[in-house]
Amino acid sequence: MTRQTHTYPLDDAEAQARWEALRSASPWRCAFASPAYARAAAAASGLRCEIVFAAEDGRDEAGALVFHRRRGPYREGVVPPFTAFTPVLFRTPPGEAAAHARSSPFEAILGALESRLAVARLHLPPSLTDVRPAQWRGWTAAPLYTYRLALGGEPDLTARWSSGARRTFRKAREQYRVGEDAPGADAVVGLLAERYAERGRALPLPPGKLVPFIERMREEKLVRIFTATPAGGASPEAAVAVLHDGHTAHYWVAGSRPGPAMTVLLGEMLSRLHADGLTTFDFVGANTPSIAEFKRRFSPTLTPYFRIEKVQPWALRVLFSLKRV
Repeated sequence: MTRQTHTYPLDDAEAQARWEALRSASPWRCAFASPAYARAAAAASGLRCEIVFAAEDGRDEAGALVFHRRRGPYREGVVPPFTAFTPVLFRTPPGEAAAHARSSPFEAILGALESRLAVARLHLPPSLTDVRPAQWRGWTAAPLYTYRLALGGEPDLTARWSSGARRTFRKAREQYRVGEDAPGADAVVGLLAERYAERGRALPLPPGKLVPFIERMREEKLVRIFTATPAGGASPEAAVAVLHDGHTAHYWVAGSRPGPAMTVLLGEMLSRLHADGLTTFDFVGANTPSIAEFKRRFSPTLTPYFRIEKVQPWALRVLFSLKRV
């Protein structure tokens, strides 16, 4: 079976229309696959973004939004800051028989990336669990983890929480006002920057770029901002910018001060998201022990996903191996 691949700049109108058609048909769509998100992420990070399609008989069967930058004479594919998953979409889930025959649309996408990028890196969405086509082509694959929570079932979402988290929520609930939108992205970024500063680190994107990024997503109706403010206080102690597509919500950009504020915020926020029809909440990462333990207390499901990479030029392979020593 022969599949054709084509690559277009993100701002190509016809390619965007094709991508939207594929996104509408794909069971794996999410907010990270929105062209509006891709444009904002590229602008905030100083990256270029392209759309890669794998088509059969004139119909797009798969596609990916791929970000890249220049590294000397080479093009390097990267995952932008605050982007949990590289948007890789399929019209139907890839079949094992096509994978074994080396004719799957996933393999066609990988081949297209190899022809354009000296270094390619992707964070595959959790729905894409069969990474053998990448490994057979010489890509390395490493597992990462996130926590995902189904919003539904019990009327009281806190019933599934650990006893400690449930006790904290019930004891501190009346001490905070949980609101939406005000005071906005500045509050989220300010609280997040405080936590990074405590660890002697800088934000992956400076506040001057991250705040407009969040606000742009809110204008596109892809982000909702929730804050928890002490009763009688003026400044939030916890804030979350939730990235969503109407079905899955992502714990996208979040910050809090030590104390119960974030637990209270999550308890109120998850109930509101469920009431508004969202079905899944992704905590976006469970790869740092202390952070993963905090998220575990809300009884989500540990979910693996994969980071895949291929470095083709010999000189770059040596350089990257030295950096890891």
